[in-house]
Amino acid sequence: MKKTTKILTVILGVLLVTGILLHGLLHWDYESKPDVFNMLGLNPAVRWKGKLAPNFQLRELHTGKLISLQQYRGKVVILDFWASWCPGCRKQLKVLQRIHRDKKIATKVRILSINMKETAPPKAVREFLRVRDLTFPVLLATKKVVQDYKIWFFPAMVIISPTGQVVYSGAEFHTESKIRNILATITKR
Repeated sequence: MKKTTKILTVILGVLLVTGILLHGLLHWDYESKPDVFNMLGLNPAVRWKGKLAPNFQLRELHTGKLISLQQYRGKVVILDFWASWCPGCRKQLKVLQRIHRDKKIATKVRILSINMKETAPPKAVREFLRVRDLTFPVLLATKKVVQDYKIWFFPAMVIISPTGQVVYSGAEFHTESKIRNILATITKR
């Protein structure tokens, strides 16, 4: 009887500690959680580095045209996975727009933003983009692209070399200097 009570006490203690840790991770500050997940290797997006980026065909929000990743071979491509209700995504879209407008970068780099998990209708997303003067292509995510890239936290960014290999992948807010530094190392090759 005493042994059973001891075992149950240990099990309940472990469950309590696990519950507290999970609660802390789920309710932790938005800005720091992705960095911790990346460091612990719990973010699937960071596992893409060095691998060939999965090709996709997605519809562009404004034109309805199908865009494939393959058509950008020979250029550095930034894939940015985002949603309009995500605070870090909104900040990152501003950063990407500044990079998109940089004429030195524009000749070598293409930005493809991928809108996902959106609760707003397409018309509201277009208005969101118009108000913020965001002019790079916006693709509409499919379940397949989310699964292929294993995106579960965002903003998530994947940077792809001209040969199609992932050179950077991470799910967190990326500063302009961080993105520019990554691009500088790729475009020097």
